Amino acid sequence: MLRRISVTELRVGMYVVDTGLSWIEHPNLYSVEGEIFSEAERVAICQEGYKDVFVETCHGRYKFSDVDVAYRKEFEKEISAIATTEDIRITSVDDEMEQALRIHGDAMAYAHRLHHCVRSRNCIDLEGAKRLVRDLVLSVMRNRDALLTLVNVLSEERYTYSHCINVAVLATSFGNFLDLPSSMLEELGTAALFHDIGKIVVPRSILNKPGKLTEAEFEIIKRHPRESFHMLNRRPGISSNVANGVLQHHEKYNGSGYPNRLSGESISLIGRIISIADVYDALTSERVYKRSILPHKALSIIYSMRETDYHPGMAERFIKCVGIYPPGSMVLVSNGHIGFVCASRSDSPLTPMVKVVFDAHMLPLESYTVDLAEAKELSIVSCLDPADYNLDPRMYLVELEDVLQNYAV
Repeated sequence: MLRRISVTELRVGMYVVDTGLSWIEHPNLYSVEGEIFSEAERVAICQEGYKDVFVETCHGRYKFSDVDVAYRKEFEKEISAIATTEDIRITSVDDEMEQALRIHGDAMAYAHRLHHCVRSRNCIDLEGAKRLVRDLVLSVMRNRDALLTLVNVLSEERYTYSHCINVAVLATSFGNFLDLPSSMLEELGTAALFHDIGKIVVPRSILNKPGKLTEAEFEIIKRHPRESFHMLNRRPGISSNVANGVLQHHEKYNGSGYPNRLSGESISLIGRIISIADVYDALTSERVYKRSILPHKALSIIYSMRETDYHPGMAERFIKCVGIYPPGSMVLVSNGHIGFVCASRSDSPLTPMVKVVFDAHMLPLESYTVDLAEAKELSIVSCLDPADYNLDPRMYLVELEDVLQNYAV
């Protein structure tokens, strides 16, 4: 499990993780990935003025005590204890997946057109956005796990275009979990769809820079919420809620965000929701300059940022919404079998539904689906990385023929 600790707690043998969080937004976070091999190295990190570091407790020579187990149990207990309204799924994941694939494919095509139209002619197809967001919201209201699965298993696909779509799915799913009315979900989805439109004016050399940004480059990046706001504000069909949500999606609860260093209740609910969805997708997506992080690890990072970056209860509720083991996650079940999470349960986030496809030796099984909330003798032991096994989760959760048919952009 990923844990955020003070550099004073760092020990020789611990394995530091580069989360991909911006070093200018988090200047006191040490993020040079790798094991700490000497006391001199540890002391140097402390003397350089860093305050925090993320470590992977299952890597490196350092052996964590039962405190790490206790931390994980405290995390799971806190998420499970959050009260929620009844979480109704109108359709099954399998039944909704066909619609979700069509909507996600349409959304990717729209994002592709939007990107090129804005860059070349500064035009925005608001009617197309309205239709797309309405379809997306309706799918989320029927069963959000279908689109959430696509966010996780298609996250490496064309980040330039997929990011705005993924954030729209994540944001509206979270809004649906928070029991927001459909009218607000549509505003939320629209704001999420356009939240980064201002980045179109940022040079690609900065957006895709493999190394750390200079302060001057980051100042250019920091302009994009205002650029997005100005592109949208006062356009017919764009409400002030949408425009302000776009403007505020990099503000933080403790006032350390940008562009206006807003804090606390001065940040709109739409801005708060997009902020957390934006970070989750950035962490779990493959980029030119960074590898993706597994969803459950990204959630650990978000959990560590509660009540600093995010308002009290927001991080915990987001985790409960997408699930401690989000749809698309590859997991080891306690009977030794291996599969992929195909549906979450917000009322019981530790016991999702799993489509089992391999035995303990990674030999194919006749697949079966197990609801861990009912099969109480079984539990999830750990999450696995499909890349370590050269596996494509889409092979097991989505019909590839449908994927190819819906993504001919």
